[in-house]
Amino acid sequence: LARMAAERAADLPADHFSFFRTALETTALAKVSTSAADAFDLGLLQPGTSVGSLRQNVGLSLDPSGRRAYLASNNSGSPRVVRYDFNATTGLLNPIATTALSGSLWPPSVHPTGTMMAVPDSGDDSIELFTINPSTGALTLRTSVSTGGTDPFRCVFDASGRFLLTAHTGS
Repeated sequence: LARMAAERAADLPADHFSFFRTALETTALAKVSTSAADAFDLGLLQPGTSVGSLRQNVGLSLDPSGRRAYLASNNSGSPRVVRYDFNATTGLLNPIATTALSGSLWPPSVHPTGTMMAVPDSGDDSIELFTINPSTGALTLRTSVSTGGTDPFRCVFDASGRFLLTAHTGS
């Protein structure tokens, strides 16, 4: 609630009551979004936020512009990252391209500048690093870096983009 208020401080009405009422209603009534656009309106999803899932589509991340989404998937034993165009008006994702990989992928993390993406791979204890074409969003695999740990499952760039932090389940 505090994060949402801080992020939207300039847009809050003078009395702040309606903002807090909406936020508290969302929490108290356990409101869920029916689309990505709805999730943005409820303050549940922000550009650059990674979302994990319980199926083989392991995570989705939006770029900072909010125009593109990247999905890490291990469906059918075929690890891949799928690039989508995101329509913020309708909440629809339109698949554009797929980048095939090997290993066991986890949710991607997009750099704050939107020019790079990291994907944990617990199959070989590494992070796959991609560059992102700023015009098209196309991915180019640049390198695979050992994490120095076992079973990396999450990574995130710090706000400055200078550091990439990685969490492991095995070490």
